[in-house]
Amino acid sequence: MRRHQYASRREKLIDFWVAFAGWFAFNVAAIVLIQVNSSRTVVAPAIAAIVVLANIAAPIVLAFTRSLAALGILAAFSPDHPSILAASSFTSEVPGLEEYLQTAKALSRKQKEKIARSFYPQGEVMAHMVGFTNV
Repeated sequence: MRRHQYASRREKLIDFWVAFAGWFAFNVAAIVLIQVNSSRTVVAPAIAAIVVLANIAAPIVLAFTRSLAALGILAAFSPDHPSILAASSFTSEVPGLEEYLQTAKALSRKQKEKIARSFYPQGEVMAHMVGFTNV
């Protein structure tokens, strides 16, 4: 694996935000698939297992190739998510990772919600569209 050399600040931001949004899109799609296949006894647990493995493996692999994409995914996780705990074992090998994880953990709930709202200004409207609420 070869580490990507970022050419500009814009490229770094794009990598970060695409990974951040991509994580949400991937997991929402996975939740929909699990809900659709919930009556099938083998399919839903298999999808759930793949999602858990992907959530752990993706930031680890990206940490070695596209570090800001890995940070974008980690920013989408809660501080005690298994992927965050797994990524913290790489702090000695990935420059800046420990500082990032500490900074992300120190963010207040209000700050995290503000970041999320900047991505999803519609709030719950998107949830209604995909059928996660009874309105």
